[in-house]
Amino acid sequence: MLTQKSLRLNKFYLQFKRQVFSSKTQLSVNGAAEFFYQLQTFLSSGINIIKALHIMKTILKKPAHQQVIQSLELGLNEGLSLGAICKKHDYFDRLTQHLIAIGEETGRLNDTLKSIAMRYENKAQARKKLLSLTLYPCILLVSALSLIAFMIINIIPKFEDIFASHQATLPLLTRIVMHISHCLPSYLINAAIATLTCVLLFMYGLHAYPRFKYHCHQYLCKCPLIGTIILSRFYLQFAQVLFLTMSSGLSLVNGLLLCTDMTNNLYLRQQIVYIIAQVREGQLLSKGLMQSTVFSPLVLNMIEMGEQSGQFEHVFAKISEFYACQLQHFISRSAAILEPLIIILLGVLIGGIVIALYLPIFQLGTIF
Repeated sequence: MLTQKSLRLNKFYLQFKRQVFSSKTQLSVNGAAEFFYQLQTFLSSGINIIKALHIMKTILKKPAHQQVIQSLELGLNEGLSLGAICKKHDYFDRLTQHLIAIGEETGRLNDTLKSIAMRYENKAQARKKLLSLTLYPCILLVSALSLIAFMIINIIPKFEDIFASHQATLPLLTRIVMHISHCLPSYLINAAIATLTCVLLFMYGLHAYPRFKYHCHQYLCKCPLIGTIILSRFYLQFAQVLFLTMSSGLSLVNGLLLCTDMTNNLYLRQQIVYIIAQVREGQLLSKGLMQSTVFSPLVLNMIEMGEQSGQFEHVFAKISEFYACQLQHFISRSAAILEPLIIILLGVLIGGIVIALYLPIFQLGTIF
């Protein structure tokens, strides 16, 4: 038992060290979209790929772009294909690697690169919308809480000195705020240490215990707000991957296998693995999805209609368009609701502190 725990701790430390101190340069989502858009533009203009990469080297100055272009140039000069180089260096996800290889084999590399660029662009837009939902409220919340902590630690004790010179009983709200002012400085460091410890234990549990990570991912999918965002992004990604793979000539099973690689959520990944097993046994995709617990009725009905009409690619394109719009509208609505709620909450807290400080002064007849 002790040896197992030591191995888990060592594995967690190595993964953490690899993630934090890794020197390998990776393209961001925006960087990948820019890279593929430019490469597709040059190739569609009749410029060969080596010349296109040489031109892009003078345009894209970021270190990540320079490293990718240099690796591609070296590999092409050695006689390797573009798909083989991408798989060798692992700069992009497996879906991109497979699509590039298939595009080269079928002679549709330009169309494939355009589809890849659009996919990265859509992914970047989704991340930007999600960031807009969380960034401003978080900045507002942290700033206001810092102000409240400053008032409690520095301002309230000065008022307490003023009130201490009088022997009258302070109002209940004022006494509560005074008590918090006494307790907060001593508890703040302990609370910070306890929070940091809980975060590290939680991260260790996610890395060391797959079952714990699975249940956490399952719980996130069922949360009211976070679960809606996770499932909408999952439906969007699921439809996009199957549309791109099937339009490129890959089989349905291979497309589903790539979906598992593109899904970080263990709970959703297990659902796809179960669907793959059903499809390999000869069942229709819609039947396998119906036995799952995560797919919405809209997805099930549209895929069933696609099976009946034989227009799988068109159906997956429509599903991805629908959930891209739905995710964007949901994030916009959530931000419009969340920001006023945070402002109201902080206004109540700060207003309560101000009232607690000035309430004794308003009651001059009682205190003074």
